[in-house]
Amino acid sequence: MNSDDGHEIVRRARSAFFAGKPSDAWMLIHTEADRLKAASNQMYREALEQISVDLAAFLGPSEIPQITELDLTRRGILDKHMPLLGRLISIKKLNLGFNEITDAGLPHLGALVFLEDLNLQNDTTITDEGVKYLAALTSLSVLDLRDTRLSNQGLNHLLGLRSLTHLYASHTTVTAQGAQDFKSKWSGLNRLPKPTVQPTVHL
Repeated sequence: MNSDDGHEIVRRARSAFFAGKPSDAWMLIHTEADRLKAASNQMYREALEQISVDLAAFLGPSEIPQITELDLTRRGILDKHMPLLGRLISIKKLNLGFNEITDAGLPHLGALVFLEDLNLQNDTTITDEGVKYLAALTSLSVLDLRDTRLSNQGLNHLLGLRSLTHLYASHTTVTAQGAQDFKSKWSGLNRLPKPTVQPTVHL
């Protein structure tokens, strides 16, 4: 199966889904899952990004390929979809911006130990209570929490992210002083075994 065949499967499934025939779309993706994976992981990723995470949720854990990047911006992602995303254990870059994820959905990301770049921009119901679950993502170097309900207090949950280089926190209640305090505390906790560069907090 070549990449053109894979794109055609995705195109047909997407057309069925948006024609009001989600069961037809699911059957196509489900029955062609092995062929999509045989073509490349890009095909399966395209199915997730362009059709519906609801469809992908029908696939068993053994059918989840080694996806390393996924852009689900403005895809209507809800807390109910998060268990599926939590099975993408090889993922390194995940964009979940402009969806309707709440604090309740974030614990499912804890298994993504290789995740380096996470975007939760404009998921406006995320609070400090949910941010605490991101502490498990110790490989994170870039974290985007713009337009969430993050506060100065919530920054304390991120102090253990040793690899963090960029934290985006504009349009939250984080203040310049809060950002400076966070960087100072972060440096104190992460000095050993070798000196590290403070993360940049973008306000």
